[in-house]
Amino acid sequence: MGASFTQRPSRLGSGRLLPVRYPWANDYRGNAMVLYWPHAGPGAGVGEQHHVPGHRLRLRREADRPEVPGEGRRCGRRRTREWYAPVKPFRIAPAETTGERGDGPATQRDPDVLDLTDVLGKRGIETAHHGRVTVREDNAAGALEVMSRFAMHPRWLRYLPPTMAPKATSARSDLLEHPDQAFDAYRREGITGLICQEKHMGSRAVLLVCRDDQVARRHIDAEDGATGAVHTRTGRAFFDHDLTERLLGLLRDAAGRAGLWRELDADWLLLDCELLPWSVKAAELLRNQYASVAAAARSALPAALSALDQARDRGLDVSALRERTKARAANADALTHAYRRYQWPIDGLVGIRFGPVPAARDQRVHVRAA
Repeated sequence: MGASFTQRPSRLGSGRLLPVRYPWANDYRGNAMVLYWPHAGPGAGVGEQHHVPGHRLRLRREADRPEVPGEGRRCGRRRTREWYAPVKPFRIAPAETTGERGDGPATQRDPDVLDLTDVLGKRGIETAHHGRVTVREDNAAGALEVMSRFAMHPRWLRYLPPTMAPKATSARSDLLEHPDQAFDAYRREGITGLICQEKHMGSRAVLLVCRDDQVARRHIDAEDGATGAVHTRTGRAFFDHDLTERLLGLLRDAAGRAGLWRELDADWLLLDCELLPWSVKAAELLRNQYASVAAAARSALPAALSALDQARDRGLDVSALRERTKARAANADALTHAYRRYQWPIDGLVGIRFGPVPAARDQRVHVRAA
């Protein structure tokens, strides 16, 4: 932390110079937290406080920042009179600040407005647990498209869950995927122990639940009485405002009955869940990629089995083909049974369920190193 006193003379005429600061905090992207305070006057910029000797210097504390030494101390002597009158009064312009060269106004950027240069092109991001992470330009462009058009306000997006990394297709001729390829990939990475868990087939949902609207305003700058969010892993809201608040109310009551607020000493909770049924958000996927395939198979395969039975009765050897067709018909029935488990009628919040991620039940599997 430090104080910045770099000044630039303003153009008020010969011999009439006042300190002018360029709002560098608007464009600062460094890792260090910088505290600075300029001359006393109107129109404080982003990240600064105007300080008058003899008055308390207030330093804003953040929840994840350590104690700031000397917070609230008096700085300098108390002002007893005006020691020097300015040659020209300060011009109050709340929406403007001085231009880079001190010769004209420059619009101060609203904190809620994205600076496109922060996300365009190849970027490097310093993270707390994984060091420096590089974001490729094509990945940044795709994320910007999704987040800028469909996502909620970033203040609500405290967590975006990752998706599963795909593994190689199976080498077996009769299967597209098999656990062998996943286990081989983990062995190559030196991982010898895995936990295999039952997965709820639903839509990944992140639930941000605040204890009340005051907590939401204090911690998240919430507006319109919002007390939380329910969003997808790409930041889209699942429901409209009214339905979301009704759902958050039920979750808040459930957390209270379970004693979570007291046990965790928390004002807000972040839950990673699967929202059920799957058909709430994946109805088109179920209809076009699952139901249509199963319906076609259930229509065609029984007719094929009937034709093979007639051929067998005429003395033709179709036993192998008939067994394969019979197995395919059984697979079609199993597919139908599987996807139907994850769709049922809902009415508002009636029928909505949440499954935790990861699931409570698990089975430990040990993978031998090759």
